[in-house]
Amino acid sequence: MALPKKNRVLVAVSLLIIAVDIIAIGGWLFNIPFLQSILFGFASMNVNAVLCLLLFGTVIFFIQIRLMNANLEKLVEERSADYEKSEERYHSLLEHASDAIYVLDMNRNFTHVNDSMCRMTGYSREELLEMNVEEIIDPEELKIDPLPKPHSHSIVRERRFLQKNGHVFTVEVNVKVFADNMTLVIARDITDRKQAEEFILREKTLSDTIINSLPGIFYLQNDKGDYLRWNKNFEAVTGYTAKEIKQRSFKSLIVEEDRELVLAAVKKVFAKGYAMVEAKALTKSGSVIPYLLTGSAILYENQQCLLGVGIDISKRKKAEEELKSSEHKYKLLFESNPLPMWMIARDDMTIIAYNEAAAKLYGYTSKELLNKSATLFRPVEDLEKQRERYEKDIDESDISIVKHLKKDGTVIYVQIIAHEIIFEGRAVRLSLTNDITEKLKAEELLQKSEANLQTILNTTNTAYLLFDLDLKVLAFNHSAVELINEHYSRLPAKGDCFSNYFPEDSFPRFISFAKQALNGNIITHELDYRQASGAVFWYNVRLVPITNDNKEILGMMMALYDITERKNAEQDLKSAYGRIQSHVDSIKEMAWKQSHLIRSPLANLKGLVNLLKEDPTDGEALTLIGDELHRMDTIIIQMADDASDS
Repeated sequence: MALPKKNRVLVAVSLLIIAVDIIAIGGWLFNIPFLQSILFGFASMNVNAVLCLLLFGTVIFFIQIRLMNANLEKLVEERSADYEKSEERYHSLLEHASDAIYVLDMNRNFTHVNDSMCRMTGYSREELLEMNVEEIIDPEELKIDPLPKPHSHSIVRERRFLQKNGHVFTVEVNVKVFADNMTLVIARDITDRKQAEEFILREKTLSDTIINSLPGIFYLQNDKGDYLRWNKNFEAVTGYTAKEIKQRSFKSLIVEEDRELVLAAVKKVFAKGYAMVEAKALTKSGSVIPYLLTGSAILYENQQCLLGVGIDISKRKKAEEELKSSEHKYKLLFESNPLPMWMIARDDMTIIAYNEAAAKLYGYTSKELLNKSATLFRPVEDLEKQRERYEKDIDESDISIVKHLKKDGTVIYVQIIAHEIIFEGRAVRLSLTNDITEKLKAEELLQKSEANLQTILNTTNTAYLLFDLDLKVLAFNHSAVELINEHYSRLPAKGDCFSNYFPEDSFPRFISFAKQALNGNIITHELDYRQASGAVFWYNVRLVPITNDNKEILGMMMALYDITERKNAEQDLKSAYGRIQSHVDSIKEMAWKQSHLIRSPLANLKGLVNLLKEDPTDGEALTLIGDELHRMDTIIIQMADDASDS
């Protein structure tokens, strides 16, 4: 604290007077000529005056000193009060902090702890102040990660602490060492955060496994056409690595002639929320694969994206080409197909033929629709569009989704796959109709709901079950609940054994498959469930190992996809071909028999004709010719009867 200017002047004057008097007296006492000359300068003053002057200066000096001491004492009191208030605020902050705060000495003994530290560890303040910090750290962690020597810079890291009751938990510590070798540590319990991270990791692993177990290709792309996510099957089909896929646009994976078609479908997805298109995929090796692509618009990480699924339709395309090879095959497949099929004349849209499934879907009898106009299925406002579609030529196939009317007026939405054929010399459009009314309703609800992977999982018709390494059930989706309830009349539950979901005769084989999956292999197999009623349900079963980022196998995912309809269609086709072959063999046998029987009288007739040429009046030859003709007539009648019987 500085003295007032007036006090400083008085002190200076007093010190000057005292200094001059002391110098003068010193010169007089010690006989110093120079100092004596100063004393003689005060000759007009006697010794008493000098002494009085000296006394006066001294008194003034000490008075000023007393004043300075009083001011200094006051300053010390004020600073002490401020320091105490600061200490109180500091301790209040430490004690009321939500994080645990403690101070260690150079030997790592506690010298101060706050209440949060006591609550976190379960020890009282007195107990902690008698302890070393190593006593609250997990001993197992200390073995592999001992405490380092003190550093001058701050350290932020994770540690595993040990509570008084033995519970181990994870904390994040911020360590700062001060110049006096005292260490300040701020610790925060991050148990909830670690659990959340582990949960997110498990969910990511689950979602990746589900995506990779899908039977077709799965991809997620933004509105610029860049791929954001895809499944392993996408890489396997295209032949590109993950790094290469990130650098490619979707256009480069489609053959040039289909790019405009696919681009239009993509635009439709972002405009209307959903689209479906057939296109040929172009792989890295140059091979071309036809795919049925469906896309839905979703919001992913705050950007508009397209969620797509592709199904390889190579087999279907091949079947369609074989179907075009003959009208007889068309007819065979037409009648036995479980889906509604139609033959409609292109010139006047007359219904030439249809199968039972078609009549049943629309509520008509088996003969009620014959020669009727196909316009009766369309609302009035759609008739012009229908005529335009029939007037337009199609190259291979035409896929469309339209609104139809049943006999009772019910509105349904159907997917129509149409082909151009010539039937009995007439241009005909062969159509396969699939009622997708419920599917579209489900998709509409799906588009209105949050588009996330869990929704996709619970709306798929593939049953998924997740097993741990001991083949105990961890999770399952809604389709799995329906499948197990249908075949076993009970609901699945967490902790169920793998053996609960297979017929007894198939279980040993699937145990072997499961072991292979847990060794890192992906297993695909077809399984039949035979019902008490005699019906057989077929499923495509995929066993996929679940791995983490370190390639460690955590369990197994089982996906079951219902292929009963496909298997039944294959069986129907085999049966039809069997009947045809049997009929052909019967015709061959009949032809051989008839040829053999006719040849004998025919040979006799040839001989008798030669005799008549020699002697036209030979009556016996004419009689024999009549007999042979009668025998041949009998054989022909018998052939006709045999043909009727067959």
